[in-house]
Order: sequence, then C-alpha cells, then structure tokens
Amino acid sequence: METLWNRYDGYREGPEPLLTMGYFCFTVLVTFAGGRAKAAAKYKIEEAVLRKLGQLTSIRGDPRTARKMTTRMQPLSSNEDAWIQETIKQIIWRLGDQRSPATLPTITMAAQPRL
Repeated sequence: METLWNRYDGYREGPEPLLTMGYFCFTVLVTFAGGRAKAAAKYKIEEAVLRKLGQLTSIRGDPRTARKMTTRMQPLSSNEDAWIQETIKQIIWRLGDQRSPATLPTITMAAQPRL
C-alpha cells in the first residue's frame, strides 16, 4: 500500500504522469496477487474494474502523457482521467484496510465515476 501511495503522491505533486502511476499500481496489484482474477478475488475488486484500469493505462494518452508510443494515440477524456484517479484511490484504501476482506464491499464498475 505504501508503494502505491508514494506513486500516487508523486502524481499529485506533479513529476509523475497519471498513466505511468496508474499502470504501475495496476501491475503491482496484479503481480503480487498472481494474476488479475486472483487480485480481483483477493481484494474484492470486480474484474471488470481491473480490466478497464489496465486498458486505459496501457493504450491511452498523447505524446506528453502516454506510457508508451503507438501509431494511434488517443488522449484520455476528462471522465477517463477522473475514473483512473478515483479507482487508484479506492485500490490504495482497499490495500490499507485492516478489516477482513470478507467484510468489505466489492469495488464495482457501477460505483466508479462515469466513463
């Protein structure tokens, strides 16, 4: 959780782009859980939320903000930007929550900002 918070804080302070921070957080969560399905089950996050986070942070952006260059770059919309920020905050809170995972509500697409 601390590592993800430090990256998010780096984004908030300015030196780190949103998509780089978001993808890093996504890969930490998925890697340490053993895959996307296992991360979804372990942290009670709808797999669709993780899939969308991975998609947005992998393939979106412009030459200034993208994580990697592609031939068909597409900037994030303001809704997508807000969605990534809110989703990362919820994931960080989830990782820091000391309650039993069984008692936590699932983080769902329906509870995220509108895309």
